[in-house]
Amino acid sequence: MSLARDRLERLFAQRGVKARFLTSHTVVWPSNTFTPLRLWALRYMPGARVVSSTRFATLAKSRCRGVAHSDVSDVMEELVRDAS
Repeated sequence: MSLARDRLERLFAQRGVKARFLTSHTVVWPSNTFTPLRLWALRYMPGARVVSSTRFATLAKSRCRGVAHSDVSDVMEELVRDAS
């Protein structure tokens, strides 16, 4: 996880975009609806907080207010486009 964060910080710096990176989250979705999702084995993942998709949705609603800055959106769009 720290490698991904370092890469994102470098990418933003190269593009001249000032961004503040907070706690990294690894979001896990269940592969089915009939087996409960268990995250206990991932609780010690270095550099990230592991959360379920439902928990992440709650966190995002409570912490993300407003619209993303267009410079940040542009860099992330470029990153996703280059990955595909």
